[in-house]
Amino acid sequence: MVPPQQHQQSDALQKPKWLQGKRLAVALIVLAAFVISTVLILSGLGIIPSFLALIVSTLVTVCGVAFPFYQHFASHEADPSSDPSKPSATHIIVHVPLNSLSLELPSPSPQTIPPGTTGAHLQRREDHLKTLDLPVPPTPLIGREEEIAKVTRLLSRDDVRLLTLTGPGGAGKTRFALQLAHDLAANYSDGVVFVALASITDPDLVIPTIFQALGIQEGSGQSPLERLKEYVQQKQVLLVLDNFEQVVSTAGQVADLLAACPELKILVTSREILHVRAEHEFPLPPLALPDLTHLPALEALSQNAAMALFIQRSQAVKPGFQLTSVNAPTVAEICTRLDGLPLAIELAAARMRLLSPQALLTRLSLQLLIGGTRDVPA
Repeated sequence: MVPPQQHQQSDALQKPKWLQGKRLAVALIVLAAFVISTVLILSGLGIIPSFLALIVSTLVTVCGVAFPFYQHFASHEADPSSDPSKPSATHIIVHVPLNSLSLELPSPSPQTIPPGTTGAHLQRREDHLKTLDLPVPPTPLIGREEEIAKVTRLLSRDDVRLLTLTGPGGAGKTRFALQLAHDLAANYSDGVVFVALASITDPDLVIPTIFQALGIQEGSGQSPLERLKEYVQQKQVLLVLDNFEQVVSTAGQVADLLAACPELKILVTSREILHVRAEHEFPLPPLALPDLTHLPALEALSQNAAMALFIQRSQAVKPGFQLTSVNAPTVAEICTRLDGLPLAIELAAARMRLLSPQALLTRLSLQLLIGGTRDVPA
């Protein structure tokens, strides 16, 4: 009578070849998946791609709690006379416990998180995403290259942490500050935040408006200013406060915020200065104007800042408009009468839909300019 143990061993050795081949194929697929995954991990991707994880997880389900790996050398069958309890050179079985595989499908995410990313890095990335929420300028900035360069140099200085752009209404302060915010975004690891105060006249609403721009909530048991200090204290942020002249009485809170947050810089646009010790002022001049007594050639004249803005905005309402030797002196005089103020030039150019340059110059008045584009920044 054949002992049960020997009978079981005999059955194991007499398994059909197709089953052995199937298990070999499964083993090779699993091995390839592990090799590829390891290479990708070492390459810095940090996770097993979802398609590989899906393959391996499926194989785990199908094959049970262990994976048999077969390595065949010269012979495709084990020697029946050998001791089956001892693995031979032609029949190697490696058992991999299921709980040691740690194969999990990556959680769905809009962005792959690089290896070594910490909670602080993730928070910094979230804060930096606020830069992407900056208002998008509807038109390109014209004729401010020199001023942009000067203000950029000022903000790069360690001793300049509060810079106020001043100028009359219509000087283009908002548009200028918005361009700076986009240009300097990469210089601030925690982002650039634009706070529009044009509609705010109540000083008590300034801090809540900043909260909204930063995407934070007021803390219980804390004053709004203390909560703001706590949030910004360790962040490298450029805070842009636009149209501050309406709430200039809160300038003291701006000074307190700067004192508590060493990495914070603030760019303010206002018709008047804040009168605090940390403040630096940059008066924004009007656009450069042509010399009416010595007008250059048409190509050079069209590159003048005030003229270029008038041409651009005129073509927006009247695509066929061109600067010619006939209308160039008239357009130059229009820009000069408007003192090179961007808002006034844009409002005048909006009338080119119905008027010729000469008719516009003749009828030029403040009443005529009322009722232009509603969303032109100051």
